[in-house]
Amino acid sequence: MSTEDTHTEPDTETEAAPDYSANQSLVEALAGILLDQYPNRLEGPRAMSLRAQFPICGMDGKAGDTGTLWPFLKGEGFEPHRESNGMQSALHGTDFSYSVSAGRGIIEIQIHPCTTLHELHDRLTQAVERLKPAAERWKKSVLAYGGQPNTPLTPECLTHKFHYFSLLRKIQEPYLYRGLQATNRFSVSCDQSELIDIVNWSDVLSPIVNTLSANTPIWGGEDGHYPSTRWQHQAKLSEEVVGDGRWQLVDHPYSGIDEWMFHLLHQPHLLLRDDEGWLNPGEGLFGQFLEQQTESGRLPMELWDSVLDHMDTLWTQSRPVLHSDTALPPALQKHTGVQLAETEQQGIPETLAMSALLLGCLEEREALYQWWEDLVPDPPAKREFGLWPHQILEKNLKYRKDIREPFSKYWARFMKQGVTYPEPFFGCFDGLLGHATTGLQKRGLGEEVYLLPLIERITQQHEPHKELRRAYILGGIEDFMKHIVIS
Repeated sequence: MSTEDTHTEPDTETEAAPDYSANQSLVEALAGILLDQYPNRLEGPRAMSLRAQFPICGMDGKAGDTGTLWPFLKGEGFEPHRESNGMQSALHGTDFSYSVSAGRGIIEIQIHPCTTLHELHDRLTQAVERLKPAAERWKKSVLAYGGQPNTPLTPECLTHKFHYFSLLRKIQEPYLYRGLQATNRFSVSCDQSELIDIVNWSDVLSPIVNTLSANTPIWGGEDGHYPSTRWQHQAKLSEEVVGDGRWQLVDHPYSGIDEWMFHLLHQPHLLLRDDEGWLNPGEGLFGQFLEQQTESGRLPMELWDSVLDHMDTLWTQSRPVLHSDTALPPALQKHTGVQLAETEQQGIPETLAMSALLLGCLEEREALYQWWEDLVPDPPAKREFGLWPHQILEKNLKYRKDIREPFSKYWARFMKQGVTYPEPFFGCFDGLLGHATTGLQKRGLGEEVYLLPLIERITQQHEPHKELRRAYILGGIEDFMKHIVIS
């Protein structure tokens, strides 16, 4: 048994007082430190990166162990990374790396920053092609699927790293879904001025992106009767334990990075690093912990590592991303950006299609927003009582449609019924695909070709998860596996 497995601390379940309000000076100081990680102005083309997770399974749908793959993945240009107890947890290369994830049978491919979707495609394809023969050595396959289809939700599904089990002790059984999920996280570089704007914009897109990438009808050995059983399990996370907004969609746009940081400090503290570097279960609200530290004389900059640990327990679709890994090649040790979405794994073509959609919409976000704003139906007119005519006129001049409301209703319908179509409102998907195509065409690199799988799906209103569920019902797990293996 490893050192990580034997190191334990008492369980902590203390909840914070509900009337806590974060100290404004601390919020402003931390927000300033966060912004300082980003350039004042983005120089050169926008860089992009991807963290793509893939299940490793046998044809019975049972998970393999990613630890067995390392001897067959190593080669020239790759350097192993080991934890403090000697366990290998990553293999770093110049263009991409392999690493463990929360799931014992899920391996993560990290595509290092590149400037075109063509580079992203080539690197991801190369990484998966190296992975397939390593899995085959153990009679396993790499899956184009959003999770483990036939692995039970037990602690055995988690990778044996101490902080995963600290989170399990804190969150209890609802945390186990992270041991089965396989997702893609697409990030782009940005500067200080556009950071919060991109976070807000990506959150608007989240309901559509989530429904289009839903790909886990069979999960944990059971038919979930739902396009994304993973989302159903994620929805079981208790707000009392993990907080409001740690994974949920945001109700309104952030007014600035200060408000984003304020929200961060009001979330429960899940992980606390001790003097030996172990991440144990935290208690109370994160902001309360920080203020206790400042009262003892520590400066906000001295608390930044704790902020980074806390940010690693954010599971929102869009958020600032700060990478600082000394195990990576020198040019990649520090990379900042913003995560645009977390989608379920569907294979290389669909992963590139979703990445292309996000990048194209980002480049045309103002035009797309105006398109949607013109098409969103107005709410029923309200009779104005107690206002003078000039007040009514002033109110009408300031009026702007709220495009978040139809997307929120669309997401609520999907969570209850699992229905992707009809779209939130007429013309929504046409505008989405059209502006994504325009945004990529303006880059002049021919990247719009990666949108084709998504265009065909939406045009035909095709939902692949229905075919997967039908295969499982008619042919069992073995027939189901034939549809999701990357051959």
